[in-house]
Amino acid sequence: MCLPVEKIALALNRSLSSAKNALAELSAAGLIERKRRGQFLPNLIYVKLPDGQKFILPQKDNGLSITGVENDLRNG
Repeated sequence: MCLPVEKIALALNRSLSSAKNALAELSAAGLIERKRRGQFLPNLIYVKLPDGQKFILPQKDNGLSITGVENDLRNG
């Protein structure tokens, strides 16, 4: 799933600047990786899992949550 920062902010009930700041903090902590795709294309953000952690797909996911395929922004 591909989500623009505006939708992330809306889903988290936060301002656009708060969402951008949170993504910057996650990037600085090494928990996400941003890939630039070029002009007029959105950047891709990959969620990194700590060593030894496994990604478990949820049984049912009706919206934005901390687990699920929406965290893998390569799908879209």
